[in-house]
Amino acid sequence: MRIQTVTDLIAQSLRLYKTSGALVSDVWPRGPAEMGKIHVGDVILTFDGKEVDTVSKLVPIVAETLAGKRIAVEVWRRGRKKKLDLVVGGTESKPVVVARSERRSTASPLPASQWPEVEKDVSVLGLMLSTVTPELRERFNLGDGVEGVVATKIEEALAAGGYQILPGDIIRKVGVEHVPIYWPSQVRKLVDDARGTNRKYFIVLVEREGEPEFFLIKIDKE
Repeated sequence: MRIQTVTDLIAQSLRLYKTSGALVSDVWPRGPAEMGKIHVGDVILTFDGKEVDTVSKLVPIVAETLAGKRIAVEVWRRGRKKKLDLVVGGTESKPVVVARSERRSTASPLPASQWPEVEKDVSVLGLMLSTVTPELRERFNLGDGVEGVVATKIEEALAAGGYQILPGDIIRKVGVEHVPIYWPSQVRKLVDDARGTNRKYFIVLVEREGEPEFFLIKIDKE
């Protein structure tokens, strides 16, 4: 699995009671984390009875756990705690801290027969979003198997947990419920719904050069 730091703003956006844990941004297919029902968007709070305050604390805990051992994991999922059991695997199951590394190809979240109709130039919170088209695939050097919603233009600098969403990023999931995204109008509706809450930031799972990472977008009140 791939993990990243929980910042104060990420904790607020996930309704997490404190800034703690390790946020799961990717789960390897058929790996121990997936078999143990860990989901993308979960925040790991404890691992084998040990509290996970930060990403840097989780990595050695996992590394020191014997392969094949069945352990308990407590996660924060959709606003509440959940207890899971998983069997620790070998080195391939160790968590990877978010960092730019080799490009990974990510297949479409939908089969080709279910790809949505093209939606272009949908403006949402300073982002211009479109479904992936052959022209956009070529412009942003997207892989043949990459489909979904792509950010084509940034209308203003977006402070997003210390990072920025960039043109060419693929929007995969949004909101505290981590809703899968297939077309831009979904994002617009979810943002409109979020405006009725007291949350100031909107969490977004972005795929950049084949690698997933969570970012934040500030919610306007218009």
